[in-house]
Amino acid sequence: MTTKAKLVLSGSAAALALAAIAPAAVGERATASNSKTVSVLNDFFATTNQTLNPSKTTIEKGDSVTWKWGAESNPHNVKFTSYPDGLKKVDRPKSSSIKTSGSHKVYFSKRTGIYKYVCTVHEDSAGMRGKVVVETPD
Repeated sequence: MTTKAKLVLSGSAAALALAAIAPAAVGERATASNSKTVSVLNDFFATTNQTLNPSKTTIEKGDSVTWKWGAESNPHNVKFTSYPDGLKKVDRPKSSSIKTSGSHKVYFSKRTGIYKYVCTVHEDSAGMRGKVVVETPD
């Protein structure tokens, strides 16, 4: 009987732990419908609707954008250069390092407006520029 009581208690503890974690996962808005992808290719950014330099991605406040480097990508980065008026420095999106593979994900949850970015390696030579337009959800 003691063993059975411990198992039930363990099961309840596990259920409580999962219930505590679930809201955090939902709060991160990690579903595919709330995220857009920008491909970082050789000397240009491309969105799913094939917008090229300058790339434009429109999302709703609270959504995210993931920049994904192509399989044979030259070295690139995503450096944010301008933000909506009044956005505190601490709330600005983080820029990526220069890399040839991988991804960089940014959540835009603080303020609507236009966030401009460049690849500092190819900004002048290839015009690698883009912007994320964050709108108020309907």
